[in-house]
Amino acid sequence: MIKKIKIGLIGFGKTGKAVANVILQNQEFSLEWVFRKSNLLEKRSVSEFLGIESDESGIIFSAHSISIGEILDEHPVAFIIDFRLLRASILMVRQLVTEMLKLFLQFHIIQKKNLIY
Repeated sequence: MIKKIKIGLIGFGKTGKAVANVILQNQEFSLEWVFRKSNLLEKRSVSEFLGIESDESGIIFSAHSISIGEILDEHPVAFIIDFRLLRASILMVRQLVTEMLKLFLQFHIIQKKNLIY
């Protein structure tokens, strides 16, 4: 079984809905959640709302009820696509953390080698 890449969306306007539609129909991705200002559609399934048959439902969360931090704690994702900005930005959370860990480990190994000599 292929491990799907988990994605979260911030914003659910025209572009957010179009992107959600594409993600839900792609076997390589899993739409975990949508975060929006409005409490309209809160706790509903994105796939159900869009009328798409999908194994991945994606849950709609509202800023009125939960913070983005709480969502990330409860439903971590590899990518966040944020439509609140003028230009959509993709935050590569997993890649960023991986690179930071690599740098930390490299630094730690270098420090140990320096202590040994």
